[in-house]
Amino acid sequence: MVGEEQRFPRPRKEELERIRLETQEAIQKIVRVKIQASQPSTPIQEGDGTRFVRYTPSSQSLHHEEMPQQRIIRISAMPVDPLEPPKFKVRNQIRDPPPPSAPVMHSPPRKLTPEEQQSWKIPACISNWKNPKGYTISLENREVVDGRNLKDVVVSDKFAKVTDSLYIAERIAREEIEKRAALQNKVVSEQKAERDLKLREAAIQARMERSQIQYSDNRNEQVNTMIPVKRKREDDESVYTNTNSQDLEQQNI
Repeated sequence: MVGEEQRFPRPRKEELERIRLETQEAIQKIVRVKIQASQPSTPIQEGDGTRFVRYTPSSQSLHHEEMPQQRIIRISAMPVDPLEPPKFKVRNQIRDPPPPSAPVMHSPPRKLTPEEQQSWKIPACISNWKNPKGYTISLENREVVDGRNLKDVVVSDKFAKVTDSLYIAERIAREEIEKRAALQNKVVSEQKAERDLKLREAAIQARMERSQIQYSDNRNEQVNTMIPVKRKREDDESVYTNTNSQDLEQQNI
């Protein structure tokens, strides 16, 4: 135990008091923050009409012995809730009648001319979709209703631009097709020339091989024909020698 006390000495009283005060301040700070969070952000302010009154109850009230003899009561205005709906219905007042309108001055009536009467003749409404009663409507009336005669036919210059662009595109496409066809023909001709060259070389080689075979065959035939001739000559020579030897023997006899 003595060794542990020497290793871990006890703090002094001043240090203990300082730690206690720091802990107390930290706890009070936490409590103060929680109290402020629980309180409303905008406290209710008392109006100027707040006053205090001393109230003395009458002796006729029940349990007057238990209640205090006098009390001090605070009288103040009741706070108004801003979100409370209105208690009274607001009705619009009846408006006063409007002032009389200004009189419209008209020119005196006059007789219509025939041109004005014709201009005021409006044709009946003719529909291009519905004709429930099956009336026969002339083309002139349909054109008048359609309003085609009132429109000016204007040809836009964009048609010419479209035609030129189409012509240029067609010409470019034709040139590209011609170039592509020429290139394809060139490739085909090169392939054909290469194939002809290979066939020609193969034919030359086959001809050379065939000539070599024919030369060897002719050589063999010549050799085969010369052998019987030589044998026949040898036979003839042997027969001649034999006859000569017999003649000599007969002469000697």
